[in-house]
Amino acid sequence: MPFEIESTVLDNRYVAKETFGIYFYAPQIAHTAIPGQFVMVSAGEKFLRRPFSIASVSGSKIFLLVRVVGEGSAIISSLRRNERVRILGPLGNGFPNDVKSPLLIGGGIGIAPMIFAAQHLKSIGKNPKMIYGEQNSDKIISEDFLPDEIEISTDNGSFGFRGTAADLLLQQNPAPIFACGPEPMLKGIAKIAAQWNVPAWFSLEARMACGFGVCQGCVIKTKQGYKRVCTDGPVFQTEIIY
Repeated sequence: MPFEIESTVLDNRYVAKETFGIYFYAPQIAHTAIPGQFVMVSAGEKFLRRPFSIASVSGSKIFLLVRVVGEGSAIISSLRRNERVRILGPLGNGFPNDVKSPLLIGGGIGIAPMIFAAQHLKSIGKNPKMIYGEQNSDKIISEDFLPDEIEISTDNGSFGFRGTAADLLLQQNPAPIFACGPEPMLKGIAKIAAQWNVPAWFSLEARMACGFGVCQGCVIKTKQGYKRVCTDGPVFQTEIIY
């Protein structure tokens, strides 16, 4: 059940180029959210709310990673401590809870739900391995917000493994996959999952206006017909979408 709340900004930190990590006081959301779900955050009267994957929860706080890509995200990234903002969530369906030892793969800002998934898996006694891919070293999220068991790739080789997150995935042992990131990355990972004959679940990124299925703005075509990313997803099993 989603909650419509007025949330207080607790902290806003610069975590990478054009990327900010913001803590919000949102107890109702923090106490009910599961990895893969998202929230819609107000960007002021001029703009529609913007969707953000929940990157972690702690007590009554939720943590979001905000990468500036336009005016709306720029407004949200500029929020300061004690400012108040409207938030709706948690929304959508998360990753399954019964998958043993999944590999977590985040590309770009798609790392956000993977951080939350790692946090959850550690809380139940598991030690998941994560792969994180970025274009270059400037965009890598500060290690303060990343789990210890992580391998990082950059497209240009400026940090870590040279290549994409999918390229780095090929260096791992086969295992079920949780992933979020740009569509080309996900398509590559889907092919690897098929080669390995392992299940995979992807959290899709999409433009949204409402976040709860009314506007139909995030509809995608799947093998099971048209689906709404906000309510049927954002997490889908790979074989449904690719």
